[in-house]
Amino acid sequence: MRNLYPIIVLFALLSIVASSKVASSQSDVMECLNSRAGITVEEAIKTMTAEEILMHRPFVPTDIELFNPSVYPDGSEMQPPRGEGPTESEVLNLLRDYLEDEFPQDQQAQLTSLVLFNDPDAVATIPSPTLRAGMVALRATLAEPAIDVILHGETANGKALVASVQFNDDLPSNVFGTVSYIDPMTIEINGFGRADYPFMFTRTLAHEPLHSDSFNGVYEEGILTALDTLVYLEQLSRHPEMATIGTQFARFHNANALARLNSGTGSDLGLYKTNGGIQIFPCSATITFTSFWERYRDNPAFEVSPGNELLGLYLERLQEPGKPVCLADKFDKGLVDCIDQNQNAVTDEEIVAAAAALKLALPAE
Repeated sequence: MRNLYPIIVLFALLSIVASSKVASSQSDVMECLNSRAGITVEEAIKTMTAEEILMHRPFVPTDIELFNPSVYPDGSEMQPPRGEGPTESEVLNLLRDYLEDEFPQDQQAQLTSLVLFNDPDAVATIPSPTLRAGMVALRATLAEPAIDVILHGETANGKALVASVQFNDDLPSNVFGTVSYIDPMTIEINGFGRADYPFMFTRTLAHEPLHSDSFNGVYEEGILTALDTLVYLEQLSRHPEMATIGTQFARFHNANALARLNSGTGSDLGLYKTNGGIQIFPCSATITFTSFWERYRDNPAFEVSPGNELLGLYLERLQEPGKPVCLADKFDKGLVDCIDQNQNAVTDEEIVAAAAALKLALPAE
């Protein structure tokens, strides 16, 4: 099995309590949030452009129950959904509804996606209908090229690159997804999500095929999180109900989404700074980072690791005109710098729609 340490670092980052920070009481945190919040993003959309709204970031949460309690400990404990998961027919109905919102004016795209769900290669590689629907939802996102890699990618010796995508009930509780047995790889999703909404796994399926060997350091994990969170923001912009599902996966994804969309200066997304140097999780006393990348800065495993062809396809979609061209040969500081300047995959309108789904507010004047 691949070395889980860096992966655990990724999924535990939002569980870290900074011992050097002074904890606040529940009343202090709520008082802070209430005092910081102005009009909601949903209200602002009626009178302001998306660019104008984004200039007011970092946004302020109005409902801490949507986020990981490690960020706002006054929220309730996260709970996985109960049950064994939906049946094939139930998943198919969920997928139809999802596709109607994803492609509201394009019945052909809906049909093509349904065909993909039933594709023999997809069924063989991803027997779980829940995970297979999550893979189908990669369509029309930054990570759409991952579909072909998962189903038809090959190793250097001509074997299937991905042997299977499956749930694993034995993963540590803070590991939401991982890759094991590289060459070929098995993509594993933590079994506590078995009964979750199928499209909560799309972000993880965008992430895992980007690994290409048995080691991944913090550069690799941080960059992949920066990319896969854009996929989740795309989803939220078209499927706002995902933000309020309340499951363990949803609240974890929401916290990463808040960190990603609150990081950047002016109206631009970025990795290194925020407007006014304000923390990405407003009023949090446990995680006080002032940028997305600051979450990774103190980790000892900053080794460079190799990229792959799929990473290059993501980066092409991220590329902004006139900005530095990002190379996919390796995960290193140079690639972090480049991604910081290239955010073309998600529009201002999509970011604002995602912020509205997360029930965020503009800071009070």
